[in-house]
Amino acid sequence: MKTPMALLLILASASGAVAAPAPAGPAVRTVSVEGEGDARALPDQLVCALAVWRDDKDPGTARSQGASAVARVLAVLKRRGVADADVQTARAAVEAQVTYDQGKQMPVGYRASTVMTVRLRKLEIYDALITEAIEAGANELRGATFESSRYRALADEARLKAVEDARARAEALAKAAGAKLGRILTLEEHAGMRPVPMPQLTRNSGGMLGAASLAPGEIAVHINVQAVWELTD
Repeated sequence: MKTPMALLLILASASGAVAAPAPAGPAVRTVSVEGEGDARALPDQLVCALAVWRDDKDPGTARSQGASAVARVLAVLKRRGVADADVQTARAAVEAQVTYDQGKQMPVGYRASTVMTVRLRKLEIYDALITEAIEAGANELRGATFESSRYRALADEARLKAVEDARARAEALAKAAGAKLGRILTLEEHAGMRPVPMPQLTRNSGGMLGAASLAPGEIAVHINVQAVWELTD
């Protein structure tokens, strides 16, 4: 009986006859570096948190009084031109308040509290707004952070500087090794803003309210890159 040609080909493959692998090429030489870049600007925005709380033996009364105070503070923000989109409730709670007498926990009432995050796009209204908010019923300004509406442009500037810095370092290393830079193989980025923090302010802070208390300084956008270049002769 004649064996079909297709079957012969299958048998040949099953016998273990395979093509030899191609010889491996020379290892690619590389240089790995980091690069840094900063872009600085004067801040034009400020983000802060206003806290309001009211205490009472009755939780409903504490909550009602707290809600009234929050409404007055929101009215101040609106009157000062702060957009609704720039005000957000970060926390709202009603919690039992206790004290300790000879090691025993004793209930004393309830605290209703609300924390609002506020973004100010006009730094010149800061002092007047905070003073009015405290007078309207806010208990505490919980710090503040300066920001910039130009963050994207600053990041692009810092990114360019970081890549240029990385390339300069890579070229120096390549030259020291008697080689040249070839194509870039990998490039990774790590970004961050370095804001300026503000101190905490409460209803008992005295003369700080109403004073020219802002010292914006400048903010820096920092970009760090990690890059790998191929080395050539």
